[in-house]
Amino acid sequence: MNRQAFTKLCQMLTHVGGLKCTQNMLVDEQVAMCLHILTHHVKNRVVKFRFRRSEETISRHFKNVLNALIRSQGQLLKKSEPVLESSTDGRWKWFKVYKIIFPSLVVNNSVKIRI
Repeated sequence: MNRQAFTKLCQMLTHVGGLKCTQNMLVDEQVAMCLHILTHHVKNRVVKFRFRRSEETISRHFKNVLNALIRSQGQLLKKSEPVLESSTDGRWKWFKVYKIIFPSLVVNNSVKIRI
């Protein structure tokens, strides 16, 4: 993630998600810790040594950032649009071929494949 995208994410979490700076930690450090935990799948102890914070502080700010992400999910996540049968998108033709090759594929609310 480049700096501009990180700054935009921090601003969005501040304005939309309600994430606030604390007396000892800025928003960008809170977001950086949360992203580090999520992307590298590390424990609090590892983040404790990297960011020089207590485990309780890390847990508290991780929870705050996750809550801000949940509050701003309307702007972060885009709802998918259904593809029409008459779509001119080049990728759609391969799905039609797939449906012909695997006729036992049933697509309703759940997907069942029998091969």
